[in-house]
Amino acid sequence: MSDIRYLPTDTNTLAQRLQSAEKSITFIQREHASTLANLHEEIDKWQQKCSDLTFQLAIGGGTVINPTDDSKLRTKLEQLENEIHQCKQTINDLNKVLEEKEKSINDYENRFIVNERKHGLELRLELDKQRQLKIELEQRSTLIAQLTNQLHREKQLQQQLQNRARLGQMILPNKPTKFQSASEVQQKQHLSSAKQLSNRSSSLSNRASPDQDLTKGLLIKRRPPTPPQQLRPLSSKSIESNDEQSYTKRQRQLLNTHAENIDSNKVTSFRPSIKLSTVLPPIVNRKVPLKALPTTTVQQEGEV
Repeated sequence: MSDIRYLPTDTNTLAQRLQSAEKSITFIQREHASTLANLHEEIDKWQQKCSDLTFQLAIGGGTVINPTDDSKLRTKLEQLENEIHQCKQTINDLNKVLEEKEKSINDYENRFIVNERKHGLELRLELDKQRQLKIELEQRSTLIAQLTNQLHREKQLQQQLQNRARLGQMILPNKPTKFQSASEVQQKQHLSSAKQLSNRSSSLSNRASPDQDLTKGLLIKRRPPTPPQQLRPLSSKSIESNDEQSYTKRQRQLLNTHAENIDSNKVTSFRPSIKLSTVLPPIVNRKVPLKALPTTTVQQEGEV
């Protein structure tokens, strides 16, 4: 094998050279065979002629051949022998060339096999790389789709919040258009509810009625009669504290309901009503006790 190295890009050129070399070898073999056949025919002719002359010489009874004819025959034989020798030499040269061609063909075949294996390995590596890139592309496409959906949901949520704020502004014009956080909303609602409840409790503490019989009847329905020894006059402060406790419990329930409605993302408006107890304990002041009030509903405006 020769030491010449070929690049993988010369595979087509090497194949073409291999085909041309095979064609040349085939042509030389044909020419060699035809030349050998012609030489053998010529040798056979001269051998036949030589045998004929020998036979004629034997039949002629010792007739002496002319020296000129003998010299001609000798020169002719020498020429034929030289031609045969040259043909043999040519055959040897052609055999050597054929061996070299066969060696080069084997070398080309080995290089072709090596290049084919190398190309197959590079092709497999390229296919693996393309497959990996395809998987990565699918993963990125999935991630982009997820991020797009998340962005769409965020936009929808933002739109809902804006719609909720506009709806709240339409329902309550005096309310700010947008709160910075849900905690701020809850805090403001808590403050407004506490303020309304405190105003309501103060208004209830200042009201009085001369109808003492109705107050006693309502007290009988609410709790059992108290012995005279345990009866104590109630002050307005104790009644206010009881009212504030009941208002605080109701306020907590309203705040919890409001937080649950915010989490469920439902935009509705309602007016929760706070029903006060129909029976109030008697308040004894310096003038007359308070009259038991009927069921009263306090309207509280809110937005979920």
